[in-house]
Amino acid sequence: MSSQIGWPDGKRAALTITFDDGYADTFHETSNWLAERDLRATYFVISHYIGKSFENIATANWENWRLAASQGHEIASHSATHAIMAGPLSGIDPVVRGILSDPDRFSYFRQIILRLFALRKYKKPADDNFSLNDPLLEPQVSRREIQQHLPNYQVLSYSYPAGRFNLAVCKAVIAAGYISARGNQAGINIGINSFFELRNLCLGPGLELPELEPWLLRALNQGGWLIITFHLVSKNNPTQYPYHCSVSGFQQIIHRIEKLPFWVATQQAVVTHLQANTP
Repeated sequence: MSSQIGWPDGKRAALTITFDDGYADTFHETSNWLAERDLRATYFVISHYIGKSFENIATANWENWRLAASQGHEIASHSATHAIMAGPLSGIDPVVRGILSDPDRFSYFRQIILRLFALRKYKKPADDNFSLNDPLLEPQVSRREIQQHLPNYQVLSYSYPAGRFNLAVCKAVIAAGYISARGNQAGINIGINSFFELRNLCLGPGLELPELEPWLLRALNQGGWLIITFHLVSKNNPTQYPYHCSVSGFQQIIHRIEKLPFWVATQQAVVTHLQANTP
């Protein structure tokens, strides 16, 4: 991909900023701030929990997401209810591949250990336990709900809950009308074989700017596409949610990205560019 496809504006690599779960604090701390810097992100929302709470954390409402869409951000699907769509074995392969692809394997092992400790300490709250009868309907139902509330808007990107998927899940996402989907395999997207198995880097315990820096430089050297995923971006974290990034930490990462020759675009925009320019 790097040797055959040029990125817009002569940039050396592509980078997508994404947010999972659709938290209200994340919306308020990032949407306007990014738009003011002429940067656009992809927000993966859980349609059933919009305007409610998820993980005992308030989520943004439909008015918020209509505003974000009007600012040029992409509103995408993270399913209808965050039901896990594939079995536990589907989560092992991404970990192994992450170990093999990480430029610093010691750092990767450290991330895994820190996240396991953080998750063990975290007391996951009970949400309303609503679920669909068939988890494979999640992409279809979510897409329909989001488009009902965002008139004349096409939802084209998907993020698998917990990053877990298999062939049946991929087929369900494709059948629902999406053009790409992101899992939880760590890495840079180079020579993409399927737009429904996109790699990313998930910010959390053990992966902040110092650990992110080698990935940024590697993406530039390889001319690839790096997707960075945030969850909760807020000033405070009273529930000790493990995938939290402070506002100052988030802004520090974005300031660093701005200094590098990345084409920063939404997941949909990058996929559309690659589809149009792949030989």
